[in-house]
Amino acid sequence: MQNNIGKIRNRGFEFSVNSTNISNNSFTWKTDFNISFNKNKVLDLGVVKTIYSNWFYDSYCNVTMTNLPMAQLYGFKFVKIFQTQAEIDKAPHFAGQLPGSAQYEDSNKDGTLDRLNCVPIGDPNPKYTGGMTNLFSYKNWDFNLTLSFAGDVDVLAIDTEATTRNLDGVFNVFADESERWRSLDQPGNGKYATSLYNTEKDRVGNSRMIYDGSFIKIQNLNVGYNFKNIKNINSCRVYCSVQNLYTFTKFPYGNPEVNYYGNSSLSRGVMCYDYPLSRTISIGVNISF
Repeated sequence: MQNNIGKIRNRGFEFSVNSTNISNNSFTWKTDFNISFNKNKVLDLGVVKTIYSNWFYDSYCNVTMTNLPMAQLYGFKFVKIFQTQAEIDKAPHFAGQLPGSAQYEDSNKDGTLDRLNCVPIGDPNPKYTGGMTNLFSYKNWDFNLTLSFAGDVDVLAIDTEATTRNLDGVFNVFADESERWRSLDQPGNGKYATSLYNTEKDRVGNSRMIYDGSFIKIQNLNVGYNFKNIKNINSCRVYCSVQNLYTFTKFPYGNPEVNYYGNSSLSRGVMCYDYPLSRTISIGVNISF
């Protein structure tokens, strides 16, 4: 038997406008625009208190707790790369860590480093989302451009980071791994660990794997030409359409609209084995008699 024991507050603002910007005998321009600002907050989880979701590489990926939005991204807070053994000895660390390995924050200040130090490290709920469609027509030509966007949203690229930045010699790695820590004289860029020891703890979910998932996406571009006055044909339109033409984003791994765990409210913003969206180009003719 299931019981509804929790309380969630949803608040937001949605705005839309439909306009005819230009309209005359030869040229028309129309715009549809919408934007939504929605925010949820967990008020009560009953006796559960905290809900953890999505176990991956020795840690959960999402956490839902009171006074925060649902499905917060979850993991360790990355501090820096240990430079010396003396630094390791002075700080909470995992057993067997060596210079060149990742230092994580002792979030609960108990002097040890374990899963109890994991905290919310990102918010997969966008601050705003929206879209815009522009329709143009000029004489026999028509042009349709559809955009979508989202802002101030985080993505945890846990599997991409855990595998393609794995220096155990099992996987291929990104070119910027050449900037990993090698020695005190070659500290790299301060983000990527050494390859001198088992790097399992460098692959747990942590704030270094959090990326800005904000984007503006050209979802569809459609251009057509309408032939007129053709004998025995009522209408004839030749068109070219492109789906997923381009995405403007700082997210480095393709499509920022990712969620490996589907549409679950408790599991959001986790990138895991996701491929970029394919671009589809269609050319066709619409004829009616």
